[in-house]
Amino acid sequence: MDILGLIDIPIWAVILTMMCSLYYFYSTANFGVFEKIGVKGPKPWPVVGNLHEYMKMGFVKTEMGFFKKYGRIFGIHEGRFPVLVIADLDMLKKVTVKEFNNFTNRRTLGVGDRDNPPNSQFLINLSDDAWRHNRNTLTPTFSGGKLKQMSGLICKAVDSLVKVLETKAANKEPVDIRQYTGAYTMSVIASTGFGIDLDAQGALHDSPFVTNANKFFEISIFKPIFLILLLLPCVTPLLEILKISLLPSDAVDYFRKVLSQALEERRKNPGKFNDFLELMITAEKQAQSCVVDDDDAGDTKDDTVNLNGPWVDKRKGKGLTNSEILAAAITFFSAGYETTATTLAHALYFLALNPDCQDRLVSAIDEHFPDGKSPSYETVNNLPYLEMVITETLRMIPPAGRMDRVCKRDTQINGQFIPAGITVGIPVYLIHHDPDIWPDPETFDPQRFSPENKMAHHPLQWIPFGYGPRNCIGMRLANFVIKMALVRLLQTYKFVPNSKTVPLDLGTTAFLADKKNGVWVTVEKRQ
Repeated sequence: MDILGLIDIPIWAVILTMMCSLYYFYSTANFGVFEKIGVKGPKPWPVVGNLHEYMKMGFVKTEMGFFKKYGRIFGIHEGRFPVLVIADLDMLKKVTVKEFNNFTNRRTLGVGDRDNPPNSQFLINLSDDAWRHNRNTLTPTFSGGKLKQMSGLICKAVDSLVKVLETKAANKEPVDIRQYTGAYTMSVIASTGFGIDLDAQGALHDSPFVTNANKFFEISIFKPIFLILLLLPCVTPLLEILKISLLPSDAVDYFRKVLSQALEERRKNPGKFNDFLELMITAEKQAQSCVVDDDDAGDTKDDTVNLNGPWVDKRKGKGLTNSEILAAAITFFSAGYETTATTLAHALYFLALNPDCQDRLVSAIDEHFPDGKSPSYETVNNLPYLEMVITETLRMIPPAGRMDRVCKRDTQINGQFIPAGITVGIPVYLIHHDPDIWPDPETFDPQRFSPENKMAHHPLQWIPFGYGPRNCIGMRLANFVIKMALVRLLQTYKFVPNSKTVPLDLGTTAFLADKKNGVWVTVEKRQ
């Protein structure tokens, strides 16, 4: 053996070998967790875990494949992070409600600058008491009574959408309807959230508001910073020191400036603006006095965040800071824009493919709103079949294919041990397409949600907005925005398929939308 040959090995090669070995052990350190707790799942690869399968096959096919092979409980690895996916409805009810104190928080990869607001104050990222305080403070802002105040702004945005489609309908030309529902939703968010009036036909594309808002939607799980945080979470402290963030700093600075100006104007002229910013300024007072609108009675049980006993709000009476309001406003459009626009586009897509459902909905709209009468918050919520169409659309394609909760302490649920620190995945798409729960799940059938059929549903078999205290705070707003658009559009147009109306490609990530092909339909003027 040539001992001298070993001595001649360059020091950099030794260091590189040691670093690679250390990272290998670091990236695979959690790979034995599921075997220890008796959960089956696909074998993970070093570094990437099971992410390569999602990138290769797409989110829907991969998750459905795991579900068919391993059953209602299986374990996967996203990089080095173990995720226990649970599709058992009774177990999930305990995770989201009964054992909520053990599963209060969502997983965060780290934002790279935790001490720099508003990045550290998004409601989706907040934990424990900080989340409870913000959630309790903001919940009254999204009540039915508050939505009534903004119905005029939403109607104006709907009318712009109807007008924009006139030329397309006259020519009966195919359109990617997602582009138009996106313009409508952006207009709603700008007006109701920031008091900014966007012209959906022109200024929408040139406005600095839109330009900066779109920068938030460019964030992808496969972008470098996201992959670094996912595959190398140990570098998060370094990113914090360097002030490197997932969020575009120029866009955050723009909205901070816009918000400061808007808040100053609303504080000088209280009561002048009927938008969320003004409501958030007074939200703390409303939350303390437990004001509940009459039309919200009996409809707030899932919004209750004190579900498992009392807690002490050390900030009670202090309201929200400007940074927290900015974080709430950014969350408002970053979480609401894409999901609402896409769901509305999907509803029109399914109605185009199912003309019998479209005809039934049009008949109900014409009967409820004779002679093209404009809808309002009260009247649009009195159309059962409209609700059924939207609900079935969200069953077919929920905006988020999977949600998650982090287990804070060792927990036993229905005989399954869940160790502290593990992420529990709530597979929304799997549940919505489980043939044992939904017969013929790939068929669009709004009748599944008729009043009589809903009575037999398990509360967790339809969860596009989540369930329990940490459900989507804006779900009532999203439903209202979608309902208003569908009524006004179907009063004027009908939607039919064309050669570009192909099956939707829902992509590789857990956000389910066809960004590759678009959502194509033909718009025709109703006779």
